[in-house]
Amino acid sequence: ITKNTFINMRNLKQLNLSYNLIEFIEFNSFHSLSCLDSLDLNYNKIVQIEPEQFINLFFLTNLYFEKNLIKTIGSKSFYNISISKLNLIGLNINLIQSNSIKNLNFLREINFEKNQIKEIDKNII
Repeated sequence: ITKNTFINMRNLKQLNLSYNLIEFIEFNSFHSLSCLDSLDLNYNKIVQIEPEQFINLFFLTNLYFEKNLIKTIGSKSFYNISISKLNLIGLNINLIQSNSIKNLNFLREINFEKNQIKEIDKNII
């Protein structure tokens, strides 16, 4: 997904890209989707989340990444966004780095089920 993929969809509220073959999301790919409240990326082949990838999605409340190929939640992966639900089921995550889910003041639910977590940095939040 490139940064201009959704450039003309400013009023989009829900985007479901589940069950595809997406491997990489270029930084700022969702930047123009200022009204987006739900993003479903379940069941793809995504291997990493760029730092601050979702930072300008002020209305995003639900973010789903179930069953992708992400092994590490890097620093600032989910930084300063307004999500209340984050689904990270079955990603084979083995490391959650410091500051990876920082400033998520509205987060009410996070699901790390079915991962291979060996270490969670004490400064993830």
